[in-house]
Amino acid sequence: NNSVLIAAEVGLGKTIEAGMIFKEIDKIEELKVSLIVVPSSLTLKWQEELSMRFDEHFQIKKTNEFLYLIDEFDNYHSSKLINEKIIISYHTLRDEKVINKLRNSFFEVDFLIMDEAHAMRNQGTTTYESAELITSISEHIIFLSATPVQNSLNDLFNILRLLEEDYFKDFDYFE
Repeated sequence: NNSVLIAAEVGLGKTIEAGMIFKEIDKIEELKVSLIVVPSSLTLKWQEELSMRFDEHFQIKKTNEFLYLIDEFDNYHSSKLINEKIIISYHTLRDEKVINKLRNSFFEVDFLIMDEAHAMRNQGTTTYESAELITSISEHIIFLSATPVQNSLNDLFNILRLLEEDYFKDFDYFE
């Protein structure tokens, strides 16, 4: 289903694994929009890691810049010239204007990485709602987390449900 959760302790190379998967998919498919969503404090780290290790240049976009990009995509989504590599924060993704814009646009993500995926574990929050929205318009999805099993089983279920809603419908069956 083109979705995966990579769960490993801190410092074991989840970022590198995600970068390797990205490079492989990028060789095979024509990726128009590649998006990485991380806590604000990790935006520069991700940008530097991808540049240094993979020679990939992702732009960090703040909320207004991301809103503008969505508008640009709506205007030019049929163009073969779109090749956006973007890093945004969870703060940007869960912004009310971003959520509304995404709901009413043609914006699609070909490749999505969400670091610290355990941040999306609580249903009913704007973080979870925005994660549901962005995953629903994404083709390839990688979630990274060092601590998904250190939370409750319900939290893990919620994270996995974002990756594959059809498969993770019933918590009792999952349990």
